[in-house]
Amino acid sequence: MPLCASTPDVGLSGDAASLLALLDSLEEQIVVIDKAGTIHFTNLAWNRFAEENGMPAGHNWLGSNYLKVCDGAGEAHSKEAAEGIRRIMSGRQERFYLEYPCHSPTTQRWFMMRACAVSGREQALFIIAHINITERKLLELKVASLSMHDPLTGLANRRLFDNFLHNEWRRSQREHMPLTLMLLDLDNFKACNDCYGHLAGDAYLQLVSKVLKSFCKRPTDLACRFGGDEFALVLGNTGIDSARRMAGEICLAIADLGIAADDCHRVTASLGVASCSPDTTGMSETDLCAVADSALYQAKDGGKNGCYCLVC
Repeated sequence: MPLCASTPDVGLSGDAASLLALLDSLEEQIVVIDKAGTIHFTNLAWNRFAEENGMPAGHNWLGSNYLKVCDGAGEAHSKEAAEGIRRIMSGRQERFYLEYPCHSPTTQRWFMMRACAVSGREQALFIIAHINITERKLLELKVASLSMHDPLTGLANRRLFDNFLHNEWRRSQREHMPLTLMLLDLDNFKACNDCYGHLAGDAYLQLVSKVLKSFCKRPTDLACRFGGDEFALVLGNTGIDSARRMAGEICLAIADLGIAADDCHRVTASLGVASCSPDTTGMSETDLCAVADSALYQAKDGGKNGCYCLVC
C-alpha cells in the first residue's frame, strides 16, 4: 500500500493508511534508508521541502541514495551526517544528532537531524528526521550578540573586544600585516553629562558611537565601548601613517558634533594610538593595549583634542 507520492516498499500491514496520515502530519522531514543508503520512504514534509528548494513536483525519491548525496555535497556538515549515519549502520552508535545550517539565497535557516535504526524488522532500515530549528537558532544568536555588545551604543563590549583583538593578532602574525589599536577618551564629557543630565549624555554617547562605527568598515576593524566615555578601535592591516590620519579625522568628526556644556567645556576626543607588526615583535596583544594606554595618557597630558601615536 502506498505511503507517499512515491510508492514505498517498507512492507507495512493494513494500518499503513493510518500510519501514512500520521507521518504526513509531522513537521519533521522523514526519510527511511537501507544499509546501502538507498531511500525506501519519504513523508509529505520531505517532499514539500524538496519542491520548495528546486526539486520538481512529484519527484520519485525511491531508489535514490541518501548517503551518496551527503558524500558529494562538499560541505563539512553533510560529510559529518554521512559519517554519523554509517556509525549507526555499523552498530558503533545507537543514535546520531546534528544541527546544521541550510541557508537559501534570501533566508537564514538551520535544521536538526536525528538518525536511528528502525527496530523489529528483518531488513535493516534506518530512519532520519530533519526539523527546522531556525526560530530557536535565531534567538540563540540574538542572545549571543547581546552578550557581546554594549546595550546603549550597540558597539562591541570588552568581551568581544578581547576575542577580536586576539584573533586579529594571530591573523596579523600569519599574514605579516600591521595591526593598530586606538584607545579614546572623551574630553569634558562629565561636564556635559552633569549639565544636561544622563539621558542627554546617553544620546551624546550614541552620536559618538556612530562616528566611530563609520570608521570601521572592514571585517578587520572593530569599534568597542569599554564603558563610560572610554572607547577602543581595533584596525587590522593598518600601519602607523594610516592610523595617524584616521585618528585626526576622528578628532575632527567628534568635535564637529558640537557637544558642549559651555565655551570652556566642549566635548572632544583624545586618542592613544599604538601600531605594531605582530610577526616581528616579541610583544603580545596585552602589551599592545599597554602601549596604547600610555599613548592615550600622553594625548591627554598634551592638551586633549588630539592624538599621540607610538610604534611598538
